[in-house]
Amino acid sequence: MRGWLHARCLDCGGETGHHPDEPVVLASVVKVPLVLELARQVAAGQLDPADRLRVTAADRLSGTGTAGCADDVEMSLRDAAFSALSVSDNTAADLLFDRVGLDNVRSLLRELG
Repeated sequence: MRGWLHARCLDCGGETGHHPDEPVVLASVVKVPLVLELARQVAAGQLDPADRLRVTAADRLSGTGTAGCADDVEMSLRDAAFSALSVSDNTAADLLFDRVGLDNVRSLLRELG
């Protein structure tokens, strides 16, 4: 079994890790910067957190959350973010990426280092 770890002290900038420079797949961790970018766009007045998303059968990915729904679902951007973070809803996250823009999330990650 292999593992990776990278931790940085936000106060002093100190770092520690086990293979901290080896690239790894972000998987569901990418949902955190996704929702952060959503929050930034909401704060900037670019998006309204109450705007609606419609999740149809064609949108559904495997996993949890809206993937298990038999019918179309409508929810706010805010609720989609909650579902993406709380139950790792891949479909909600995918639709949020469409709304906030993948390039904007990438830019945020570069900005954050």
